[in-house]
Amino acid sequence: MSGIDGDFKSSLKSYRDFENIIDDVDKNINTIEEIIRRIVLFGEDKKLLKNWLSKKCSYKLKETQIKQILSLKYSGWGRFSKELLCEITGYSKETGENFNSIIDAMWETNANFMQLLSPNTYTFLENIENENRETVGIERSSIKKIVKNMMITPKLKRSVLQALEIVKELEKIMKKPPKKIFLECAKGNIDKQGRTISRKDKLKELYASLSKEESKLWLSKIEDKDESSFRQDNLYLYCTQLGKCMYTGKEIKLEDLFNKNIYDIDHIYPRSKVKDDSLDNRVLVLKNINSDKTDKYPLSKDIQDKMKNHWKELENKKLISKEKYERLIRTTEFEKEELAGFISRQLVETRQTTKAVAKVLENIYDDTRIVYLKAVNVSDFRQRYNFVKCRDVNDLHHAKDAYLNIVVGNVYDEKFTKSPLNFIEDHLNGKVKYSLNKMYDYDVITSKCTAWTTGEKGSIVTVKKVMKKNNILFTRYSFEVKGGFFDQNILRKGKGQVQIKKNKPIETYGGYNKATGAYFILVEHDEKKGRIKTIEPVYLYLKNKAEQDMISYCENELNLVNPKILINKIKKYTLLKLNGFLFHLTGRQNDNLLIINGVQLKLDYKYEVYIKMLSKYMERIKKINSKDKLPNFTPHEKITVEENIELYELFIEKLKNKLYSVKLSAQIKTLETKKSNFENLSSQEQSIVLINILKLFACNAQTANLKLLSSSDRAGILTLNNKISKLENISIINQSITGVFEKEVNLLEL
Repeated sequence: MSGIDGDFKSSLKSYRDFENIIDDVDKNINTIEEIIRRIVLFGEDKKLLKNWLSKKCSYKLKETQIKQILSLKYSGWGRFSKELLCEITGYSKETGENFNSIIDAMWETNANFMQLLSPNTYTFLENIENENRETVGIERSSIKKIVKNMMITPKLKRSVLQALEIVKELEKIMKKPPKKIFLECAKGNIDKQGRTISRKDKLKELYASLSKEESKLWLSKIEDKDESSFRQDNLYLYCTQLGKCMYTGKEIKLEDLFNKNIYDIDHIYPRSKVKDDSLDNRVLVLKNINSDKTDKYPLSKDIQDKMKNHWKELENKKLISKEKYERLIRTTEFEKEELAGFISRQLVETRQTTKAVAKVLENIYDDTRIVYLKAVNVSDFRQRYNFVKCRDVNDLHHAKDAYLNIVVGNVYDEKFTKSPLNFIEDHLNGKVKYSLNKMYDYDVITSKCTAWTTGEKGSIVTVKKVMKKNNILFTRYSFEVKGGFFDQNILRKGKGQVQIKKNKPIETYGGYNKATGAYFILVEHDEKKGRIKTIEPVYLYLKNKAEQDMISYCENELNLVNPKILINKIKKYTLLKLNGFLFHLTGRQNDNLLIINGVQLKLDYKYEVYIKMLSKYMERIKKINSKDKLPNFTPHEKITVEENIELYELFIEKLKNKLYSVKLSAQIKTLETKKSNFENLSSQEQSIVLINILKLFACNAQTANLKLLSSSDRAGILTLNNKISKLENISIINQSITGVFEKEVNLLEL
């Protein structure tokens, strides 16, 4: 049996468990399902489960049976509901055959789950959407109410709600509903099982099954190479092809492996027809042979006749997959339905969150078109036009990605989505041209929209101009903290913040540490020198008590005198401003508030490109994980001492800006006094220092390790004394979800 990733995941464990407990399992299946549901719901509370089994279970259980059931452990929920799998009916549009459920259709046909959801061949998807529409409520009720009724997990509901609130605010700004909404479909997780086996380990495993002599030869070739080198596809393909060109069978010279004039990586299914960069669709071949082949498919009969035995040998040894082998030996051209399917894949999404957002948007906006777009298409666009994305510089790349999704998504939508099949027929008849890897070589103009124009003054000029802009609004979601009350480990006597029990003092019995704050309050109260204002925490374990009487909480728990509540809730990640410096409130440490930077770093494009190279070098260092020897730069990493020093000086200049100097003045002094230390480091060490300095500007809780400069290994921790009365000015900025609307409140004037 083939096509199985690893072992079988289902062993019918629960069915087998109850076979030993209840007679005639099949007749009592509904009762057993309810018992299993209760086991999951009650979790570790066996007393509650026992009470339910004894008094409320519809099946009369004996004491011995109850005891057996109490020993069972089940947890979690399936991805698909019983209603979806067993209660949605449908029929085949090709044969007219009716099915009582998706499970029945999977049993009676060769179609898998995703094939049954194809709207072209079955009606299941249509019936599911009708059912969901009734569940969600097509009436224009509030967004929160709609999301609350959706059949998705609470974690996903928050993401969906955030996305929908952004759309509603944008509608308010534009004063009309959007014509189109583009939803990015994130790149899938290639290793669905979550395994972390490395490419090198995988090759070792495969080589172990070769003949003794062959195994010894190939293991010796990979043994002295570090793991990171196998992330280069040329080397990995060389190893899986046993060192031979896949189209000629000629030996590949390892010393010339990365010479682009000699060897090339070819796509078996041409990129002009399908976006598939997986290893199953790529082979290492001689460049001249690949050039002669062009983008024709299937492979020529000469290549297939010559190489079929070698391909079969590789498949038998599991060095290539069956899918790859089938693509190599196929002799028929793509059917038009296949070509249409390749296009449709770029515009269809199956992820739960994305589809949930789309479903609600379709209910809210009758005349708005929802367009899906695969993230890989935007990534290809970035590479084609050299739009570098460097996550280490700032968070603005998210907005630029969103913009590119609209640009690229609109091209695909206007070109294909009216009917991919009709488009392919027009293409085959010579009426239109297309190539998925040359999407932007042709104008895309319709009666309603100009999606793309070519030429010197074409669309790319506008795109480049927009991508250079950094006047982007940045907001952070603020929230009330939930979860554990404190660290569960009890500290020894005299240590801790919270008593174990009311009558057990910390001095004698120890206590819990790191009490969690739910949110903050602004309080005015008496001190020796008069009235002051402080930002105080409301602890999660005392939250109910505090909200019943906040004055009493301030007096008895915080020991404040004559407190007056000025703001009764300041959430985590609330935005504040101090002398022009923007920051987010994250927590507290004794009498200090912990804060993080709220100002996005903005650099010229050339520095972003350079930092991207530094970031890639740092990634290689982490993967090698060697403290003794830093790796050399690759030919692509054009990193020099001169440019490192230039960037170092730029960082000092940026820190001196009033936006940063308010809270990072100590770091200015450090970098200026340690400049000679920096200049004396190797270019590799300088690269490490520069990436760490960059963390000083990050809008998160990162700290910079500056040990190489003979300075702190945790530089850049930002704090603020909670006694704000001593400050010149400080205000809270209440932002709308997009940041377009905001209101500033001066805390010292309250």
